[in-house]
Amino acid sequence: MERALAAGSEAMGLEVASRRALEEVHSKECDARREAEATLAQLTEDYLAKVMEELMVDAELEGLELQYSGKVGELRDTKHKLDRKRLKKRGYKKLCHTLQTKVEAHADTIQHQRAELSKTETRFKEVERKYRALVEEADMEAGGRLREFSDRTRLELQVEIKGQDIQKLDRKANAMEETLVERASRVHELELEVEGLQAARDSAEQRSQNMDLDLDVAVLRVRSMISTFMDKKERYHLRTPNFSYRGGRLSKTPKSRSSRPKSRMDTPIPPVEEESELMETEEEAVAA
Repeated sequence: MERALAAGSEAMGLEVASRRALEEVHSKECDARREAEATLAQLTEDYLAKVMEELMVDAELEGLELQYSGKVGELRDTKHKLDRKRLKKRGYKKLCHTLQTKVEAHADTIQHQRAELSKTETRFKEVERKYRALVEEADMEAGGRLREFSDRTRLELQVEIKGQDIQKLDRKANAMEETLVERASRVHELELEVEGLQAARDSAEQRSQNMDLDLDVAVLRVRSMISTFMDKKERYHLRTPNFSYRGGRLSKTPKSRSSRPKSRMDTPIPPVEEESELMETEEEAVAA
């Protein structure tokens, strides 16, 4: 009987111990479950935050790609404008050279006209000197005849002695005076034309200098835009998130730049044409 009671009490103690062990295991299971749920919630929250950050970065990168493509188009338009300005500059240089040639030709013409004018003036002075000598000689002869023939007046003898020679000299002198006036007016017109050509040449040179300044400013703007966008590109590459979302799963491995899909941001700016090709294009455009 005592053995049965001892066995019963021992069985009851074992049952109580087993119940306590079961309760302890149950509590540990509940703690582990709560810890797993908290860890899962934290991981889900981190995953959602990383996904949102990656989506924002992707959207920002897409906006930058669109802006970059627009700037590339602007750069191409600016390059075409620079090419057209180079063509205009080359045309202005050729115009300046042509005007310079015309000015030199007109200067030679003016010099030749002045030489002929000086020769004509010399001939006119010589004819005038002969005319005055003939007039003085006629006056002297008229004075001698007045002493011999007192019945004639001085005016009649002067007209008779001079005759046709004095009239010819008068006509020649008048013609030379008209020639001198015409050549002087022609020289004045040529000088005015040369002044106009020089003014046109100065204006063309000024336009060429202004175009040089515009080209320098445009080149500086293009270089500044390129450097700014390259800096933005490098900065957004460094901001790439440490988690990537692929195939419906969150990857914990860091996403390297090599695994990132190549976008339009990685495409280089189209190179500028060589100077020789640009020169040939400019020459063909100018010839056309």
